[in-house]
Amino acid sequence: MKSQEMLENIQNLIQNCQWREAQKLIDEYRKTAFNHSYTDMVEIFQATIYMNDKEYDKAEKSILDGLRANITNYELYFMLGNLKEIYENKAQALFAYENAVFYCHNEDKEFLEEHLINYKQENSQELPGKVALLLTACHNFDYLKLCIDSIRSSNLEDSYEIILTNYAALPGERDWLKAQRDIIYLENVNPKNQFTIYNDGINAALESSDIFLLHTETVIMPNTIFNMRMCLYEDHKTGAAGSVTNLFDAQRADEVFQNMEQYVNYSSKNNIYDSKRHELCSRLLNFSILYKRTILNKIGCFDESFEDTQYVIDDMNLRLIQEGYRLQLCHDSFIYCFGLTKMDDNKTAEAAKPVLSDADRFFEKWGIDIKACSKIREDFIDIINKGEKEAFQILEIGCGMGATLLKIKDKYRASNVFGIELKKEEAMLGASLLNIESMDIEDMNLNYSKNFFDYILLGDLLEHFHKPEKILVYLRGFLKKNGIILAGIHNLQNQSVLLPLLKGDFTYKDNGILDRRHIKFFTKNEIIKLFKSCDYTMLDLYAKTEQLDKNTEELLNKLCSIDNSIDAESIRVVQYLVEAAKH
Repeated sequence: MKSQEMLENIQNLIQNCQWREAQKLIDEYRKTAFNHSYTDMVEIFQATIYMNDKEYDKAEKSILDGLRANITNYELYFMLGNLKEIYENKAQALFAYENAVFYCHNEDKEFLEEHLINYKQENSQELPGKVALLLTACHNFDYLKLCIDSIRSSNLEDSYEIILTNYAALPGERDWLKAQRDIIYLENVNPKNQFTIYNDGINAALESSDIFLLHTETVIMPNTIFNMRMCLYEDHKTGAAGSVTNLFDAQRADEVFQNMEQYVNYSSKNNIYDSKRHELCSRLLNFSILYKRTILNKIGCFDESFEDTQYVIDDMNLRLIQEGYRLQLCHDSFIYCFGLTKMDDNKTAEAAKPVLSDADRFFEKWGIDIKACSKIREDFIDIINKGEKEAFQILEIGCGMGATLLKIKDKYRASNVFGIELKKEEAMLGASLLNIESMDIEDMNLNYSKNFFDYILLGDLLEHFHKPEKILVYLRGFLKKNGIILAGIHNLQNQSVLLPLLKGDFTYKDNGILDRRHIKFFTKNEIIKLFKSCDYTMLDLYAKTEQLDKNTEELLNKLCSIDNSIDAESIRVVQYLVEAAKH
């Protein structure tokens, strides 16, 4: 029997409610040599059977599998809308029905449009409004037009509004902008800063519109905004959603390519809605963020006292977290970035230089270093050796707001993560996201059971302790047998310390090896002695080295030639990462 004939038979069986016979034929179809053709249609039939049997989780999986085969199949979006109605998530149902209309280009479009209109009318009091995309005209007008075209070509016309400001637009460009019927064009004269403009944009948007801050040197891909909206309305606690991109490590896409065309192809496979790819996080970058309007109405607009874009976004997001809402990073939403051009100071209002820097002002307001306390230790995560579905316990000492723990929890969903943070401000914010307590580990009063943890992460803390050996012995009691401790320790033997010391200099700094907060210093040999004396078995000692210039290399080689016992490689190591076990 040919594949098309089998599909027609499956459809007839379903229409006649012969569910078991249809399932048997689907199972037979999947085993055939042509099982990769018409996959989206097979998943439509499979999802229909699951929905009839009220196996809704399986139905959703089939729908998403069908979209992976054909991202433009409007029937699958319509079914997803039906499913979300069953789950009583009316907002997500709306977005799915809008996508069904957007992707439909045949005689079914009239039915889908009428269904969408009726659905909106019947649920008007419970549905979110449009998405208001707040753009600022950038220095490269061609990029701006590309951005606008990408919004128009990937979203249903009635589902969004574009709000544009003009701080960098030239006269001819302004004429073009004014001629666009689907753009609300705000001509702000000498705005104080970018966020005066954004706040004006929020006020210009429809009262029901969610707010999408989008840098204009970007290209929106199909389903990017759809998936971010689906994420934003997964529950009432999600307050903001961000996307992945090609440009920034903190929110980089899973794969790396050489040009935009390759990323366009990548997005057609990546941008399939999948709630399992939405990651709870402590920080989102500023190039694309979607905010729920009802929450912005509650916590207020952007703080205009900051100048730098990221500090303003960080401030908004901390206010959101403080109120008990969540930030989500959508790995199923890719946006291509050309780059982020900052505002041209010559085109904004003249302003006196602030007495405080943005970093100082942010610390004064929040009491935290946002970059430090939201840093993710990917090097630690890479060492964890557990199955993705395996349950285990992990404790991080000095966890900040819990960025590393959130990443671990996202990768290992069955893990139980706990955090200890000395700084009360960071711990309070992190406690909104995870099980984080504020305490001084040197007080040695942990409230956990003995032999409880599979992993304990120590970050770069051992140099900060008065008696690091006492801390290591104490923590050993909380590790299970064969439990592992991970610790980052700077190397005092590094050339950046050694060479200045030969000239009589030993100058403390704000961070790094000679951090002025360090109480203890270590070399490779002393690290090994320390862990051995505390009854740990050293599993590995990973070295983070640095690239040296030619003159420094030559000088080090001459020094090492004086005594063959000198370990030349250790001089190049900036930091060691210890992996040690309790046996």
